[in-house]
Amino acid sequence: MHIMIIGAAGMIGNKLVQAIAQKTTLGGQAVKSLTLVDIIEPQQVLEYTGQINRTKADLSEQGVAERLIQSRPDVIFHLAAIVSGEAKRISTRVIASI
Repeated sequence: MHIMIIGAAGMIGNKLVQAIAQKTTLGGQAVKSLTLVDIIEPQQVLEYTGQINRTKADLSEQGVAERLIQSRPDVIFHLAAIVSGEAKRISTRVIASI
């Protein structure tokens, strides 16, 4: 499975990346590839053994979204633009559901 996480450098995105890297599955399927996207370059994931593509990109720029989906991710988590007040409240629910 190929997972793309948009907003991977933020608090929720980073927690989600770490949870997936540790568990290595999502919905009972092996996660073989992660594409981490944010307006700043997402952090390196040291404990994950699958393929990782860290991308610095601004989705508001023309053509960026189209370029990103050319890699044909199976699942996309769009976590960009969640402000910090919401992020703290949401992060526990998101990570617990994995």
